[in-house]
Amino acid sequence: MENNKIKAKNIGAVQIFEINGNFAGEFAKDGQEAMQRTLSKFVFQNLLFNLKNARYVDTQGVAAVLNSSSNAHKACVLTDRPEVIDEIQKQIQGKESICIAHDEFEVSRFFSKEFAQEVNPQQEKRKHIRLKTVVPLEFEFENEMGIQFKYFAVVTNLSEGGLFADFIHSNVEDRMSCLTGSSSCQFLNLHLYLDSEHLIHIAGRIAHGDWEEGGLGLEFVGLQSFEKEKIQDWIGAHLRRPDGGL
Repeated sequence: MENNKIKAKNIGAVQIFEINGNFAGEFAKDGQEAMQRTLSKFVFQNLLFNLKNARYVDTQGVAAVLNSSSNAHKACVLTDRPEVIDEIQKQIQGKESICIAHDEFEVSRFFSKEFAQEVNPQQEKRKHIRLKTVVPLEFEFENEMGIQFKYFAVVTNLSEGGLFADFIHSNVEDRMSCLTGSSSCQFLNLHLYLDSEHLIHIAGRIAHGDWEEGGLGLEFVGLQSFEKEKIQDWIGAHLRRPDGGL
């Protein structure tokens, strides 16, 4: 079918395969071959199979995912469909290790280091220190017709002045790419999940969009002093960690 397709992208050291349509039969077989060809070009073997937009996944589709992840360092399947989860568990039977994530927050926790590369803050010629990290982000905006939209992203670069976010779902990239330069949608409501105890609600302005890389740069607007302190304290705590991670 025309709507059956696999889109490959990456965030940091994670290769993402977003599967759309019916991942079944011949398409599953061809899809496995296509994914393996893509993987042969990359040195990192951290894999995310995004099945959120797959209408139907049969046993061959699940087998294609598992076969493609057989040599992975870390692998995760994003799906909330019980029948797909049951089939994965049936096929692996405890012999393979693969994460099943029900939502994007679980994906962020699983790839808490792989989504981001460590940056030496001494090499950053910026006003604010930027920390390469992984922080879940939900953002909302209203279009010209007054319709509210809410999307998920992964913050891979954070400072007290702003952030850069990457999208797990390519359809969010497509929808957000039209916002750059749109005055009515440049300001977003941001929900920044620093950790389980620190959720910050702030406003952000679209600074730039790197749609080829699938990301969005946001500048904080009207940041209160206590909010800035929370971000500063969080960055400081993570910069002090030996591994620079979460």
